[in-house]
Amino acid sequence: MRDQMARQRVLVELPLSAFRQEDVVLLLRILGGEGPGDALARRLYRETEGHPYFLAELLRTLVQQEWIVMDGEGRWRLVAAPGGDGRYTGLDEQWLLPPSVRVAALGRLDRLPAKDRLLLDYASIIGREFSLPLMAQLLDQPEAALAVQAERLCARGFLRPRGPDRYEFGHDLMRRAAYEALSEPRRRLLHRQVAEAMLADARRGASAGIVATHYAASDRPWLALEHALAAADQAARVVAYDEAVAWCQKGVEIAEAHPAAVPPGFRTRLHLQWRAVWYYRGDLERTLVADWAALTAARREGNPVAELQALWHLAHDETQVAAGGPSGAQAQALALARDLGDPAALARSLARLGSDNGFLAAPAERQQALDTLDQAVSLARQVGDPALLHHVLCELWGVGRLPHARIALEEALALARHLGDRREEVGTLAKLADLLVRQGDLPAALECACQGVALAEEIDCPAYGAWNQRALGEAMASLGRTAEGIAHLREAAGTFETFAWRAMLAGALLRLGLALQAAGDAAEAAASLERVLDLSRETHEVYESAYALAALGGLRLAQGDRQAGCRALAQAAALAPRIGLPWHRAGTLLQIAAGRLLLGEAEAALAAAGEAIQVAEEEDLRDLRAQGLRLRGQAIGERSL
Repeated sequence: MRDQMARQRVLVELPLSAFRQEDVVLLLRILGGEGPGDALARRLYRETEGHPYFLAELLRTLVQQEWIVMDGEGRWRLVAAPGGDGRYTGLDEQWLLPPSVRVAALGRLDRLPAKDRLLLDYASIIGREFSLPLMAQLLDQPEAALAVQAERLCARGFLRPRGPDRYEFGHDLMRRAAYEALSEPRRRLLHRQVAEAMLADARRGASAGIVATHYAASDRPWLALEHALAAADQAARVVAYDEAVAWCQKGVEIAEAHPAAVPPGFRTRLHLQWRAVWYYRGDLERTLVADWAALTAARREGNPVAELQALWHLAHDETQVAAGGPSGAQAQALALARDLGDPAALARSLARLGSDNGFLAAPAERQQALDTLDQAVSLARQVGDPALLHHVLCELWGVGRLPHARIALEEALALARHLGDRREEVGTLAKLADLLVRQGDLPAALECACQGVALAEEIDCPAYGAWNQRALGEAMASLGRTAEGIAHLREAAGTFETFAWRAMLAGALLRLGLALQAAGDAAEAAASLERVLDLSRETHEVYESAYALAALGGLRLAQGDRQAGCRALAQAAALAPRIGLPWHRAGTLLQIAAGRLLLGEAEAALAAAGEAIQVAEEEDLRDLRAQGLRLRGQAIGERSL
């Protein structure tokens, strides 16, 4: 009929160019005013690419489905989801293909030759665009012949060129119509064939996520399991944590639906991947759940290597909740590593054991923990694995003796950067910055912490960002930038509280209390230090509670509460001999010395200051040594009066 009308010259065709996005926004504003309609307009443009016919038909369908309505003022409104949570159904869900568009598209598709229809069927499975090499593999045809066929489909509007050897659908609604026209059995078969073809083309290296997507939609979805796990790992490495979580969840769903097809060791590796994602997101509660799930799965699967990995992570993550490893995971890991006879495993287990024991060791026992760490470092160097050596060196940050520990952490930072692991780099920066503050090299600590804060924000790692920020705040406060330092310490403490990192929270609040004490804000300082005591009862960190008690004693005395002040100082003095960590031990002794001076006990103050100076000199704690010398001078002056 069209041709006949054209010959009779009674047909006038008016070509319509596609609307731009701003045109669609303007159209809906004219029809119904500003507001949620702008979001609707942008979504309409993405779905239709501004094609006038598709735009009109899609709008008609949305109105018929009552996903959009006119309100009482005559403006377009998206209908909220039934749950009443404020989401807009029309934006969050797959929109229906308008029936008129489906009929028109299927009518055109049905008139195609069988080989053209087959090409478009595969193309609809692959996605919006496809490459000639992949299509040639699927159809078992030469690329040159397929290029001719694709150009013919381009001329008819089904496809359009997309780069040197790629084509895409002329419109995504056409792709959807072709895809939805496939029966479910055939659709699933084609998905599997596409996945297999992608894997066979090793040169192009299809991403794990794309392969997993096709296998998951195929007639053998369990083949997606390993690829889903790889996709989760790839996503986590580029800080796409939500995507990583989604792939882990997909793995769980497929494994539950097809338990007999789950590969050996898959469940353990899946839970370890969950653990990595939750840990770097800072969600400690979910991290520990994943740790225990991985350990349980490894034992059920009889995989001692995976069991050892789960024990390492559990031993590490538990220390963020309570010192001392309440489950005894580090001792179990060491025994298992010895049984396996693997020097790398033994080095890592020794490092974990030395670090954990070092935090809780009394001064007389600390050397044993240091010897264990030295043994771990020596073994790691013999193994020659940079990642292992990095891990072992990092364990020296909390308990290692300065300046040796600083050298170790600087080497660990260089290794992390050489390995290109930004997540490990941001953690290493936090540990090094923390150590530099303790050493008293405040400019270096400031520089290191600033790098760590920036990197943590870049890779979305809030917990390690807070650790770097804690060091930044402490360094600033010590350098006289008190208000800035306190602000950073407050923010770091808030982040640790949000993510339930209780051990790190206690440390942040201790440093905040000390900074507030130095700034003369006694009430806020006391409140912060009281929180440290509450947390220390849960985390079993005697070194934090002793330091907090000693500082509280001085604050109470300064406030005129002699009884409370003396009681706190006595409790701190009783705990001090149990503290093996040099910074906490020297700091506790200095606070006790300051409190004794307030009580007029010059001899006791002199003894405490002298012991603190000795510890500071042995461990290269420069700032604490300077504080000790000042206090000793004051005590000598008081004694001579």
